[in-house]
Amino acid sequence: RHATESLELQIAAEPTPDRRFTAPPRRLLRGHVMMLLRQVLPEADCELLALTLMGYLDPVAVQHLTQQCGMPLERLEAGWTDLVTRVTGTEPAATGDH
Repeated sequence: RHATESLELQIAAEPTPDRRFTAPPRRLLRGHVMMLLRQVLPEADCELLALTLMGYLDPVAVQHLTQQCGMPLERLEAGWTDLVTRVTGTEPAATGDH
């Protein structure tokens, strides 16, 4: 839900395709996600899993699904919860702020 609140800004801030995965903010986030995954799945290829999970939250994909395909945000949220649960075998922590 947070991603959709600033979707246009996030899309405008996307780096060029050749820097998309090497931009410092994205590298920092990927490193954080990898660290969290290693805590839950120490034997997994956490680098690839982090990239896959982060792809679900990609601003361009979120915009396409919500604005161009008309997918309800609640469906994306339910899909995210399902994906994280299946990958990690744990329920995501409830934050009350999506």
